[in-house]
Amino acid sequence: MTEAVKDEKLSDENYALMQAQFELMGGLLVKLPPIGKFIERIERAETVGPIVDPTLYRDAMGNLENIKRLARAFLGVQQEVARQIAESERGKPR
Repeated sequence: MTEAVKDEKLSDENYALMQAQFELMGGLLVKLPPIGKFIERIERAETVGPIVDPTLYRDAMGNLENIKRLARAFLGVQQEVARQIAESERGKPR
């Protein structure tokens, strides 16, 4: 990160835009099927892929690893959004 980016102030407009975007992304993530199950399928592919189709596994592995890393990051967000929804339905934070 450059100094110019690090020292940049966040305008009120950008703050409001980011807040709206976070809410939108959270709403989309919570509607996805469980991301943990998606990660499990990737891990199964990593286990059996080299045996079942070594060429396909080799060709897809780099992209699959990147997708798995993103999925792990999104998993925490999906879980947090689900917690917040459950809290709001109960009417109080934890």
